Amino acid sequence: MYSRLLEEYPLQEHFSHETIVERFSYVAAKHGARVALSSHSGEVFTYRELDELSDRVASALVSTLGPGNVPIALMFGHSIEQVISILGTLKANKTYFSIDISLPADQLSLMTALVKPAGYLVGNAVHSSDIPELTHDTAVFEYKSIVEHPLVDFEKHVTPDSVAGIYFTSGTIKEPKGIQRTHRQILHRVRFGSTLCNLGPGDRISGIRQCGLGSGVGDLFNALLNGGTFCLYDVKRAGISPLSTWLLDNKISYFHPPILLFRQWVNLLSDSDYFPHLKYVLPSGRKTSQDVSGFWKHVGDECKVLTSYSSTETSQISCAVLDRHTVPSAGVLAVGFPLPGNEIVIQSDSGHAIPRGETGEIIVNSRYISDKYIGQPALSKKKFSVLDNSPDTISYRTGDLGRYKPDGSLELVGRIDSQVKIR
Repeated sequence: MYSRLLEEYPLQEHFSHETIVERFSYVAAKHGARVALSSHSGEVFTYRELDELSDRVASALVSTLGPGNVPIALMFGHSIEQVISILGTLKANKTYFSIDISLPADQLSLMTALVKPAGYLVGNAVHSSDIPELTHDTAVFEYKSIVEHPLVDFEKHVTPDSVAGIYFTSGTIKEPKGIQRTHRQILHRVRFGSTLCNLGPGDRISGIRQCGLGSGVGDLFNALLNGGTFCLYDVKRAGISPLSTWLLDNKISYFHPPILLFRQWVNLLSDSDYFPHLKYVLPSGRKTSQDVSGFWKHVGDECKVLTSYSSTETSQISCAVLDRHTVPSAGVLAVGFPLPGNEIVIQSDSGHAIPRGETGEIIVNSRYISDKYIGQPALSKKKFSVLDNSPDTISYRTGDLGRYKPDGSLELVGRIDSQVKIR
């Protein structure tokens, strides 16, 4: 069924750089005239333009806040300006924290109280009244002003272990759970995603997920660190109906929708709808063979479907590449094999590893995952620990139930907190 193990995919040599900033600088210098970004409305920016504008953002941040790594809250919609601001924040050796201003004010206040941003970088549509936890000494940077300001030289003090982004779990409501990811951790995710899909110049990657949130990180950097084009689509504003036309017009080759959106989109397709440019589709979330069975007639034989397992805390930890001949005829799709550098252990209630085929809690051991929740030491102690025999490796209790299938692929079963025990 899952015929290609991840060990068969060698690392691409061009990922020799150790930070996002170094890798992007290399790509921008090599592909300066290529289109790096396109908006839903058709606005485009080349790598050279993106590099220059993000330098201006970085220059303003360093000039005001100095070289230290501090969090910067970004307040934008799903836009080109947000992408430029993310890159500029990373170039300044700052940590970006993207705020969704559509969230309730009390929830935003809880999140910003945990992060304690040193400054806010805001778009044109944001007013001071929209900024949570704003004090008289908090720096506020207006995007339009700083990209028009003369560029001042600045030093890039970024290291692989510099914190790059702060992300909150999707289930965050009353008790926000935020984690940090370093450049090293993000590059690990991008490296294998890029290798599995052989991404490079000419690929056009969907920006349908919010690029400032944990679920959209891979899409953004899969594009910009490989010389591809990151194509933004705001599904909240545009809806699902124009999605097929957008995919065709933009010649999208890598499409990463949430599983619910994927199902709705496939159900809207007519028999004549065909997408010749699609090479890889990753419908994220628990999916069955039925979810993809009706999809194959709309794409060419070379198109593949990815099935994977990820969380905000771990990023992507397993994956498999499937085609129309390797998808099982029925049942829930397994979520693939552990990415190199990640170990997935199935444990019993007593904390012992259990044999293949038996169900238990999924434990992830890796040096490429988060090590704590921001400002929540008690919860962090419960969920994260350091392996005794490997001080660089973090062990994370996912709370998910799973089991290994006979071919070595991982199958998700459910959540521990939804178990019913009969005694």
